[in-house]
Amino acid sequence: MNKRLIFAIDDEPELLDHYKAFLSDQYEVLTFESPKELIQVVESGKLPDLFITDIKMNFMSGIQLLEWIRSKKIDRPFIIISGHSEKSDAIQALKLGAVDLIEKPFSGEVLVRVVRYAMTRSTYTLLQSELLNRYRVLNQTLTDLAKNYEERSHQAEEELLRVRHLEAGSFSGSDSGKKNNESVILEKVVSVTQDYIKELTALEAEIKRSIDLGE
Repeated sequence: MNKRLIFAIDDEPELLDHYKAFLSDQYEVLTFESPKELIQVVESGKLPDLFITDIKMNFMSGIQLLEWIRSKKIDRPFIIISGHSEKSDAIQALKLGAVDLIEKPFSGEVLVRVVRYAMTRSTYTLLQSELLNRYRVLNQTLTDLAKNYEERSHQAEEELLRVRHLEAGSFSGSDSGKKNNESVILEKVVSVTQDYIKELTALEAEIKRSIDLGE
């Protein structure tokens, strides 16, 4: 099973070594000493499951990097590393969508716990989004089928009114045919609904598993 990928950005090499030492057992960690290097990798199409970035860096601050990532419509979780004097900046980062912040100095245990929380939250958010999309598809499918059934029923009623002026035998045959068509439509509605319910149930179970893993 492939490890989930983390991009860690800091202009202090010793802190990058700290990330690798505590996170490499569970995750793949790519480190960057400059946001400029990371931007080049992101623009090449490679994306992580999580960003970890210091606030104060050369060329670009962590907040500016977060703003750039969001401007590219990249919805990946961010963890901000801040010093005590940078609390106002850290609060701004949280307002911009950072999942959490870690204040220096911090232990490896704190780092692992916050990363695990961010990964779990990211998984939950993605599954929740997928669940919502499936629900929308289900709702639209049922709406379309109901509309189709209503149109067919209306056509059947018009047909019944027409055949009442014909011979009794023709009436019976047409009535039976239309009823059979209605039954087929209803069976399709039930079948599609059951399939989507199974998918939604599976997604719900996956969300619960991801939450359990993060506890």
